[in-house]
Amino acid sequence: AASATASASLAALSSPSLRAETNKNGKLRIVQFGYYGIGPMQRRGLEGHEAHFEFAGFADVDKNATNQAAVKFPNSYQYADYREIFDKHESDFDAVIVATPDFHHAPMMAVDFGRKTRLWSKAVGSPAGRAANDQRSHGHEARFGHSDG
Repeated sequence: AASATASASLAALSSPSLRAETNKNGKLRIVQFGYYGIGPMQRRGLEGHEAHFEFAGFADVDKNATNQAAVKFPNSYQYADYREIFDKHESDFDAVIVATPDFHHAPMMAVDFGRKTRLWSKAVGSPAGRAANDQRSHGHEARFGHSDG
């Protein structure tokens, strides 16, 4: 699962047109929903590629998690509610990594419907995420990373 997530993320990192489309510094700007659980494994999968990406923000209901994210990633923003990231920072990030239980994936993706197209990782590989992706593809262009994990 970690290698699939890392592969999807690295594929996005290697796409200059994807990066150039949405940001000015050439780095893919990633937000992560869920800091603990599978989150550390997903972040480790990106280690060594920091020249190509940066974590723009984190959302987690656990205040300890967002506090830890603020220390480890001081230039990132932190929220308890992932919807605030969409509302306040919609044009500030390119990709979303979901590190929450599977049943949260589809609602998180649904918030993004009708907004700027994003690369999603992990969520697309879950049953709920695949269903949301199928729904989204009817009328919305989408580019998704894929994880079977």
